[in-house]
Amino acid sequence: MTMRLRAPHDLRDQESGQENPKQIVDKLARFIVDRGWGIPLSICLEIFRPLSFVGSQMMLLAEPLFHIPGTDSPIRRYACLLEDRRNVALLIERIDHYNQGSKDRSSRQENCQTLAEE
Repeated sequence: MTMRLRAPHDLRDQESGQENPKQIVDKLARFIVDRGWGIPLSICLEIFRPLSFVGSQMMLLAEPLFHIPGTDSPIRRYACLLEDRRNVALLIERIDHYNQGSKDRSSRQENCQTLAEE
């Protein structure tokens, strides 16, 4: 039996070989919040949630324009993920969760700086 080494970006479930949607959503939410897009994207996702299926199909249509030969395209994964409205709701929830966590960290840092100055 051979063991397969997993790269950190490999989000496939070990037993089934399928990608775990919750892990993909979590990774995408962290990416969004780390770049400061949490609130604007959360609002856009809420507004366009009824059109998530149409948006995911447009992503699939545009995939050949952004595909680099010899690489695995994340666009297809995200498009398949956004087809289901439950995953969109989960993404909004995770963005809000990480956005709240980043606010807590920044307020703690400000408090520590204030205490250090005194």
